This record gives sequence, structure tokens and C-alpha cells, in this order.
Amino acid sequence: MKFERLPYHIRHGWPVLGVILLVAGIFFWRPGKPVPVPAKHVAAVVATTNLTTATNLVAAPKSPAPSPLPYATFQKRPFAVALQTGNYGWTTNDGRDPLVIRELAHNDFEYRRMLDENSTIYRRQLVYQKNPFSLAAQRAVHFDQPLSRLTLPNLDGQELTVDISRTEIEAGGDRGILTGRLAGRPDSLVSIAFIGGREGFTVVSPADKIYLYAEPREPGELVVKRFDPATYGGVLAGCGVK
Repeated sequence: MKFERLPYHIRHGWPVLGVILLVAGIFFWRPGKPVPVPAKHVAAVVATTNLTTATNLVAAPKSPAPSPLPYATFQKRPFAVALQTGNYGWTTNDGRDPLVIRELAHNDFEYRRMLDENSTIYRRQLVYQKNPFSLAAQRAVHFDQPLSRLTLPNLDGQELTVDISRTEIEAGGDRGILTGRLAGRPDSLVSIAFIGGREGFTVVSPADKIYLYAEPREPGELVVKRFDPATYGGVLAGCGVK
């Protein structure tokens, strides 16, 4: 399958998924305390994409109001590691279960968002990370060497090797955007972003039926989701992506 033959919303919509990652998943990961979004970062991802506003991308129908939740008990690394590799540790708790979402969410806003998001995803899994993407970026900056390859977590103990084709790194490697493709998969598309210890990524590989979106929970913690491309395509179309 050639890239040109992919569905239009995948070929031209993937940068918007990157914006969802950057704006909704990283820069506004804790509602009420947003970090300013560098215009250069957003421009690098959306380039020629017809985009309205980032908030439109994550808008979803309202769900019934949940009961009050004890967010005062929020804790880092809430679940035990069941599968482990050199850099990643996977938990096996069902991330679509409202009781598990209660443990994942920082607050009521995030809890509601995750409940609404359940209709557009197949899986949600908490993954722990030992070495952040920014560490590899900092090494590349320090030694003045290109950052050419990274390994990302898939679901259930599997990993994905990414060949990096473009890097935009600032602040000595503390923040940046990386784009590339899965190794051996020229039709795939990968977008990675990080800032101040918060990291995330999007992977689209139709040939492998891989549609992943990962957002930060806490530094060293990624919430990895397998999303429904048909549902996400509808969201993108509703935001002006043609």
C-alpha cells in the first residue's frame, strides 16, 4: 500500500493528531495550569493543515456527571508492572474501566474526558518509562550528533522501532518535536513530542493496523491508547480537515 493510496484523513490528518498530542496531551495536561505553546512547535506540526482550534479537536459529547472522586488519593505509578523490557514497564489494568480511570485521572475534568474518549478507542494502558525521549535528545545536542532512531512502547509488552527523519529540538534537548516512520514501514507516520519531562507520541501504520496515541500522565508515565481510525477521522473532518 502506497502512502498516496491511504485514506485522505490518514494522509492529511496525522499532523492534527500531533497537535492533539502537543496541545491537549502535553501543554495542557493539567487543566487550569497551561504551559504556553511555542508557536514554532505548532507550526512545525500543522504546516499546511486546515485547523480551527485545538480545543475543537478534543471536544466530545458530555457524559453523565460522575460521582465525586477522591482525587486527594492520586498517586504516581498506581499499578504494578506486569511486563518489562529494558526501558518500559507495562501494567495490565483495563484502562477503559471507570474504576481504573479513577486511578489514572488527576481530577474530575480528566476523568470525564477519559470516559468520553472510551467511545473512540479500543484500548488504554498505563506504561512506565525509565529513560525519557528528552534524554536521547539531550545526548544528541551535547555530542552534536543526529537523533536517528528511538524505540516506542506499543501495547502489551511490544515495542516499535522508529526511524527519525526530522527533529526540532530546543532548550538543550528539554523540548522538541520528532517525526519519522516505523522501521521498514515507509507508509507509516510517527510524531513524538516532549517538554519538561512530559512526553507523548502518535503512530499511524495502516499496513500493520497500528493506530496509537500516547499522552503523559506523570514524568516517566505514558497512557498509551489504540484508537479507532474511523472515529478519529470523523473528529478530524469535523474540525475542517478535508
